[in-house]
Amino acid sequence: MAPRTLATARVAAGGDEELAVASTDEAYEALRRLWDERRERSLPANYRSATGLAVRAVADAYRRENRYGRSRRRDGLPAWEPGQLAVLHRQSAQRLLRATLRDLPPVTRTVGALHFLEDLTANEIAGTLDLPVDVVAAELERLENIRKLQERAQRLPERVVIAGIGADGLRALEELRVSGLANLPHVEFVAGGAQWEADNVREFLDGAGIVTIVTGKADGNSAHIALMTAWTARQLGAKTVGIGTPEAFAGLNGACDAAFAAPDADGLAAVVEGALQRFL
Repeated sequence: MAPRTLATARVAAGGDEELAVASTDEAYEALRRLWDERRERSLPANYRSATGLAVRAVADAYRRENRYGRSRRRDGLPAWEPGQLAVLHRQSAQRLLRATLRDLPPVTRTVGALHFLEDLTANEIAGTLDLPVDVVAAELERLENIRKLQERAQRLPERVVIAGIGADGLRALEELRVSGLANLPHVEFVAGGAQWEADNVREFLDGAGIVTIVTGKADGNSAHIALMTAWTARQLGAKTVGIGTPEAFAGLNGACDAAFAAPDADGLAAVVEGALQRFL
């Protein structure tokens, strides 16, 4: 049973092998100390206890480092370079689930690992991780929304490109990389910058069915690149969706098939997620 416990701990730890192994060892050592009172329980029951203890150990490790929150940034990801294209391929349902959980914030990841991989209820998860039930329920709702979005995306026959333009757009892409969208089939991220010329835009967007343009401050260069991207996408026959701060919204609204305003640059990523719910 230990390999399966380790596999669940690995997902909860976001792929951190050292943390997963240490947490699994800690769980089985705790189970060994409690063996006199647990020896009469069934093997599956003891396995569930060990796995719960392992994921709790992962959560406690994050708590000790003040990292057990919902930060959407993930350590160790390389920075976007202008013109960079990240292509994410169709995966099996199980691989997609594990990849999605791995890239989510720690609290969401540990809740998801226990729910989807171990079938624990919200109350059981709350008790295992020492979290309020309403927090667990909110995380499960978020995960369910991601799952539904993934199901729709798996049926989508066309590419979806999310283009981040300018500093605010690139920052939004960084957040989206840990939102669950990064593991959707057919979804690709493009980092647009000052060096992104018309030929590059056409190359990256060719064959896309939906192009989402994300930008913030409407400075001359970013505004020009955003409008060029929208124009090129429409020339190629793609549906265009513009996401911008209030100062960038007017230009996007006139250039795209649909446009949505974020309250500020920090809200761009959340608006992208909501907009794609409508278009996928």
